[in-house]
Amino acid sequence: MINTLSNQFPFKGEPINNQYARIGDYELIKTLNYGVTSKVKLGRHVTTKKEYAIKIIKPEFEARYLSTVEQEARFMEAITKENHTNIIKLIECLPKTDYVKKNGKIKKVFAMVLELAEGGDLFECLKAIGELGEDIARTYFQQLLQTIEFLHEKGIVHRDIKPDNLLLSADLTLKLADFTFASYVLSENDNYIQRETFGTSNYLAPELIANNSLTTQCLDLFSCGVILFLMVVGQPPFEKATPQDPRYKYIIKHQFSYFWKQYERGGRSFSSEFKDLINAMLCFEPTERLTIAEIKAHPWYNGKTCSIEELREEYLKKEQEFIKFQEEKSKQMEKSKEEKALKKKM
Repeated sequence: MINTLSNQFPFKGEPINNQYARIGDYELIKTLNYGVTSKVKLGRHVTTKKEYAIKIIKPEFEARYLSTVEQEARFMEAITKENHTNIIKLIECLPKTDYVKKNGKIKKVFAMVLELAEGGDLFECLKAIGELGEDIARTYFQQLLQTIEFLHEKGIVHRDIKPDNLLLSADLTLKLADFTFASYVLSENDNYIQRETFGTSNYLAPELIANNSLTTQCLDLFSCGVILFLMVVGQPPFEKATPQDPRYKYIIKHQFSYFWKQYERGGRSFSSEFKDLINAMLCFEPTERLTIAEIKAHPWYNGKTCSIEELREEYLKKEQEFIKFQEEKSKQMEKSKEEKALKKKM
């Protein structure tokens, strides 16, 4: 496991700067994200001043999830050695290291120092500019699929592909993060077959929700289909992939025209190739879904993509459009309130 002496001798004789909390050789500037079991801080190395993302496991969960945390660190260490462009790199692992609060209190934590993605995550991006459109979405979807293909070739399934775990670098390159639920592919021949439910329900394959799935590669591909839909349409295709879901039930029944009718309103439309790819990726039966090779051969996948310069231009354009849309919406809501208030007075 990657490690340094910093967890044993964290301060190397330097005085504590009480302006920031500190872990090892890193000052903790602010919180970037947080979850049930961990939080991610912006960390700055006290000597080099270089910034990183530092994932800290909450002490109250460390004992319960220690094996999971250690497994994530092992996955990250192995994958970092491959130096893949689209996967967040592990810089160092700090097990049982001192977390010094600003008030001087110290507690032992398990932490991982990770490559920083300055562009934030896909969820924040979609909140800021709305849907991406098919060309930008295709650009990121190709990066995502190629990354998943790389992992699957190594026998690794990510199992938690969602917008929060898809980060953007300063040059807007997609970066896959968080291997908390990652696992090696399992088959019926394995002595231990994992059938637990994990991840976020909006992005889980139906067989996983039903809790009767092996850890197989088709789980990741279903999540990739949901992500692609989200990037183009601007909202999830369904709440949960079950027969009871009011939208997913149309996909189960192959009533695709009814499914798309819910999203193509007010003159809005999507290309037939995009809809065909989504229909095939989100099938209820795993055996009916496209493989990676079939997705890469699909006409939509091989359409136009954007360069870094074009991505920047499109982002600025969409951000301005989204701001204008929000302003107009706010004006309409204000006008509606005024009209209702006037009617009450009358």
